[in-house]
Amino acid sequence: MELPTKITKAKTVNPGIMLLYGPHKVGKTEICSQLPNHFIMQLEPRGSDCVDAVSMDINGPKLFNEVLSTLEAATTKLYDYLIVDTMTKLDEWSSMVGTYNYMSKSAGKKFNRDDKGVLIPYGDVRFEDVNTLPNGYGYIHSRNAVLNWYDRIEAIHAKGIVTHVILLAHIKDKYTTNETDEVNTKAINMTGKLPDILCSRVDAVCAFYRKGKEGALNFDNDYKIVSGSRSKHLDGEIIISEKLENNDIKTFWERVYLK
Repeated sequence: MELPTKITKAKTVNPGIMLLYGPHKVGKTEICSQLPNHFIMQLEPRGSDCVDAVSMDINGPKLFNEVLSTLEAATTKLYDYLIVDTMTKLDEWSSMVGTYNYMSKSAGKKFNRDDKGVLIPYGDVRFEDVNTLPNGYGYIHSRNAVLNWYDRIEAIHAKGIVTHVILLAHIKDKYTTNETDEVNTKAINMTGKLPDILCSRVDAVCAFYRKGKEGALNFDNDYKIVSGSRSKHLDGEIIISEKLENNDIKTFWERVYLK
């Protein structure tokens, strides 16, 4: 094996996959709808009803998997921007998917089955979530469900079917995101270790909040917020949107995705 001795030039300046998080109803979907040639995978009920967007309502993991399969089967580029709205909803679905995954293993063959071995269906009051297993053992199954979805999205991006991916997420109700309030990894509304794992895998992480009529993305990687980027130009606070007099939103995505 011959080891490299020469510097390899950077392949890109822009983030391929970005995690963008903020409070409910702050305008995350709206600013993403301003991106050119986008596709919003809308997992939140009525989440994009009030914006003009290329979007698809996805009401459960079955349909989500079907959409991913369609993207995986593509042979040429389809979109410049793929937006998953939201990873928080995927995390909710993962408990059900993780439960069935556990039940398919030898260790879970008796889980959610009655005394006669008959399967207890999802929705039955007797149905138990895998995350109720003692000592937190069940969380690995729901976490792996989310990471499997992420791996598929990452592969779709790597294949060139989409140029950029934006993963949206909510924050937990007890946290706020602005330039003074503290936000940490526990603020991202996902279960257990998922925020840390996802933040380590994406190219950029930013908090989105409003400042009067402006919307800001914060990439400042300090102790107050979980954020940061591999892209050199994404540092500190970037004004990404402005509300105009007619209440329309003007966005400045060119500050994030350089030409």
